[in-house]
Amino acid sequence: MRASKVRTGLLLIGTGLILLGNTLGYLNWFVWEDLLRLWPVLLIAIGVEMIFKRSKLPALAYISPILIAGCFIYAVYGGGALADNGDSVEKNESLFAISNEQVKDLKSLDIDIDCKLGDFKFESTDNEAFKGEFEYYGPVPKFEFSSEDGIGRIELKYRDNKVKFKGLHRDGCDSYIYITDQKPVSLTIDAGVVDLDIDLRDVETTEFDLDTGVSDVVVHFGDKSHHIDSNFDIGVSDLTIYIPERTAVRLHKDVGLSSVSYKHLGLEKIKSGLYQSPNYDSAQYTIDIDIDAGISDIDIKYYSAGRTEL
Repeated sequence: MRASKVRTGLLLIGTGLILLGNTLGYLNWFVWEDLLRLWPVLLIAIGVEMIFKRSKLPALAYISPILIAGCFIYAVYGGGALADNGDSVEKNESLFAISNEQVKDLKSLDIDIDCKLGDFKFESTDNEAFKGEFEYYGPVPKFEFSSEDGIGRIELKYRDNKVKFKGLHRDGCDSYIYITDQKPVSLTIDAGVVDLDIDLRDVETTEFDLDTGVSDVVVHFGDKSHHIDSNFDIGVSDLTIYIPERTAVRLHKDVGLSSVSYKHLGLEKIKSGLYQSPNYDSAQYTIDIDIDAGISDIDIKYYSAGRTEL
């Protein structure tokens, strides 16, 4: 049997077994995050196979399926993805907040959030500069607030400890994050295996950066900013981006095997991978969207925001 057939068979069998383990509760979903980090091994495996399959040492081509099998074994056992059916790990809750008084003299905020596993909902608020109600497993996330040169920086990072993921197959984590609608905001989200509902319609967003693995993401951008720079680096995800109507769009996409729906935006092709609204250079409201995706389903659409002019 050819090495290529063995490699393809192992990919299908391994993927099916992991999905079965996820649905039956034997494997935690973050196993896919570990697998995505190992994607260069697939290129190495294919390269080894191509080099040796027609050489004097064709048996070495079978290193390819061995490498693929090794990736699955590492993700399951080396990455700690096996679900813990015991009661040794409990879900914790924490509240982190920054008051309006603490940021009253600042010009803007940079917010950097690390979302690992669970459901995260982002909304606006006028009561506080930032409030996060977090559910998680393991150590308390690291939360810091600092300011320099008129810019406030809010950072929340989960501790690098796999134990926090144990038991998530039994009881998921729901976290709520509230962001001020009183200051310009630059928002960075580093996500793992999550559901993200990000409502920025009332937030004056200047920059938005999302890096995620296996996720279901919905983002609503608002109409308080004249220009937004947004970057999406996603793996295997469903992504829906809502943009206020009458916003001119510049879209740069490098999407591999992903499907991207944006035809109804009326964009014109500038060059390979770059598209923009005909009136982009003269529009009052603009957004730049840069998408780097693996195997994802992406939909970009307008929503009614009550604007009367560009």
